[in-house]
Amino acid sequence: MHNADDRLLLIEGDSSKATTVLEALKGQGQPRVEWAKGLSDGLRRLGHPGVIAILVNLFLPDSRGVETLDRVRVAAGHIPILVLCRADHGNIGSLAVAHGADDFIAQDHLDSYSLTCGVSRVLERHTKDDATAH
Repeated sequence: MHNADDRLLLIEGDSSKATTVLEALKGQGQPRVEWAKGLSDGLRRLGHPGVIAILVNLFLPDSRGVETLDRVRVAAGHIPILVLCRADHGNIGSLAVAHGADDFIAQDHLDSYSLTCGVSRVLERHTKDDATAH
């Protein structure tokens, strides 16, 4: 169950991909999604409470590659991160997980089912991790 103030933060520079994600997660029992169009906007939003998970494309107008993830991770603290990557960039997704992302999803699977499952998986994993840490 999510708090009314809970938000998923989508950091995506491509407006058509962002629209796909926003539509796919609308009304799916997920928290509301906030869209940041670049890394700097996303980092600024992480300075405020309410974000419970981050969906990030590593190739943004103002940052590219694993460095994007590294900067998000530092700002995110304990917030789970789901990386969005092109299907032909599976190696980038695996590298992102090795760098601390919780999971990745191919952008050609940005449908309601795949996104809902991906977000639910990272949130459940973090809930379990938090429970065992206490």
